[in-house]
Amino acid sequence: MVLPPPAAAALEAKVRALPFGDPQAEALRRFLGRKSDTVTADKSGRITVPEAMARATGIEKEAVLIGMFDRFQIWNPKTYEEVIAAEDALATEAFKLI
Repeated sequence: MVLPPPAAAALEAKVRALPFGDPQAEALRRFLGRKSDTVTADKSGRITVPEAMARATGIEKEAVLIGMFDRFQIWNPKTYEEVIAAEDALATEAFKLI
């Protein structure tokens, strides 16, 4: 998932506010710390997915970008097709959220 700076700052503030003695909060901090990275756009507005992240998600030569209103996700095309099949089954219930 790629978060724009305001959304990333809001998430960071929320995580920073979690209690330091809570084992779940500590696990979440470590997880987000090791699974996150900051990237910058080049002059053309392009970003490069860090190699370790691309490798971990199976992204090689092609990727699928999915807009999610204030953020987007980058997927391996095959994995995304599998996720869509599962999401289609949940769509009726998911629309009840709105």
